[in-house]
Amino acid sequence: MSVRLLPLVDARARYLHRAFTVARAGEGRFARADGLIATHRADQVPWAYDPMTGGCLGLMLEPAATNLMLQSDTLNTTWTTVRATLAAAPSIVAPDGSNNVWKLTGSTDDNSHYIQQTFTRATSTTYQFTVWVKAAELTTASMISSIFSNYTTPANCNINLTTGANVAGNGSARQHPNGWWECSAPSLTTGSATSSGVFLIQLHNGTTSSFVGDAAQGVYLWSGQLEQSAYRTSPIKTTTGTVTRGQVFVAMPVGSLPGYTATELTMVAKFRLNAVTAGIHTIWILDNNAAAERIQLRVSGGTLQVIVATGSVVQASVDLGTAVANTTYKVAFAGTAGSFAASLDGATPVVVSSGSMPAPTHLRLGNRTSVASDPMIGTLEYCAYAPRVVSQAQLQQLAA
Repeated sequence: MSVRLLPLVDARARYLHRAFTVARAGEGRFARADGLIATHRADQVPWAYDPMTGGCLGLMLEPAATNLMLQSDTLNTTWTTVRATLAAAPSIVAPDGSNNVWKLTGSTDDNSHYIQQTFTRATSTTYQFTVWVKAAELTTASMISSIFSNYTTPANCNINLTTGANVAGNGSARQHPNGWWECSAPSLTTGSATSSGVFLIQLHNGTTSSFVGDAAQGVYLWSGQLEQSAYRTSPIKTTTGTVTRGQVFVAMPVGSLPGYTATELTMVAKFRLNAVTAGIHTIWILDNNAAAERIQLRVSGGTLQVIVATGSVVQASVDLGTAVANTTYKVAFAGTAGSFAASLDGATPVVVSSGSMPAPTHLRLGNRTSVASDPMIGTLEYCAYAPRVVSQAQLQQLAA
């Protein structure tokens, strides 16, 4: 007998079930279908789009993040130039469609030429530095954290602004319309790093970053972001102080799921993680606003698994293998008392033939409980539900 799934999330149709509530502290900035960065209201469904193709990637589910860079979009204020000149370039279209673009050019000194910002640095901490850069006369730019002796792993890379390739170092770049690249580089401070840190974007002539510059040779800049994190998140606009974008919460009561009972169900999810850390990333969870009663599809320490718990005791752990960043997965799960099974990408289901069913009160996407616990970092493309279990053969078909 075939099973009829109830879609809960479907990126192809930009569909989110009407019973879900969406909430976030503060506005967000995400790429629209036309590739331009737009501001989203706190209650707006955070659909993520591929900035180059316009395809909908799914719900953008990410944790709260703080941009430590002040005046993120106004680079002629808190930012400081060294042997360089910064000038407005209103004829260039910015990634958000505005004309708020800056051009950085070098002095005639035979030396390095850059723009920088100083911040208060913590010891033994990972930072992610992101700057939006576009080629002008120069087609390479460097991203650096200074001073190197204060970092176990400094940000130090050269990005090709024609191809987006990381020519040297630990950087990466994501392409956006109109020749823009979202360039990022991580850094890890030492246990004895001094309190003052500097991140900078530096001109590069394709051969070296130390050269005789001139007012006609430079690159375009839009916005800067510095996060105390091992991964980059969506852009956060700042002015005179740091700004925190809250985590998005997407949830509904289980009573809003048609035909729902606490005795059996099937769930299907297709998702992609932008980062996998040593912590826990929740894809979806049925919980009682605590960990005591739950069925949770998650990645924990790199392992993709479904956890079933009642009375704070784990009843079943259905382990599906290792999950890595920037890979799309599809998982189908079916559960009832004494039988919990899951298939990954159509593979033979992993079955646990014991355990009780929990009594959850809510279905949540991208985080555990109503507070910022175990957040996902990525996109949920598809999620669907059925109020009964399916056979193992059907489970494989649903995950394929």
